[in-house]
Amino acid sequence: VVVGPGSTQYGGITFEMTPYDADVYVDGTHAGRVADFDGSQQPLTLTPGTHQIQVVAPGYQTLSFDVSVQPGQIIPYRGDLQR
Repeated sequence: VVVGPGSTQYGGITFEMTPYDADVYVDGTHAGRVADFDGSQQPLTLTPGTHQIQVVAPGYQTLSFDVSVQPGQIIPYRGDLQR
């Protein structure tokens, strides 16, 4: 799936954060690790609408947020998990 300007079916989110091996969950389902969606390859591809994102790593506080995805839009998320 290619996500970018002109895409009518999918949007996405990229992560610039540490730790890079933190697990990413979308709507309660494991999607991969932060490093998988760093923007250098493919973003985390999502259908349009609101999704709950959780980023989890041992020894860190879980990060939870909602993201509203629009078709063709890539949303960058930057930050670090807190201990």
